[in-house]
Amino acid sequence: MNHPQLWRTSGFTFALLLAPLAAPSLQAAGHTVRGGETFTSIAKKYKVSVTTLQKANPKVKPGLIAKGQSLNVPANALKGASLIAKP
Repeated sequence: MNHPQLWRTSGFTFALLLAPLAAPSLQAAGHTVRGGETFTSIAKKYKVSVTTLQKANPKVKPGLIAKGQSLNVPANALKGASLIAKP
């Protein structure tokens, strides 16, 4: 059987064929440390484990974070985070 309509390509179909399979996001967003925050409190805020936060910040020592310091937060953690600033 010959079905030439099955082999027609459009830009959309071609793009779907070339698109990579969905993979977990490795991108990260930023968090600026506020006074009094710890690795544990930041991990809780973004609903991730301290280990996950440490892996996203391999050059940062958890006990030595300072106010104003920028930390990476895994992008998938942002979905569950409470992004409302607390005074």
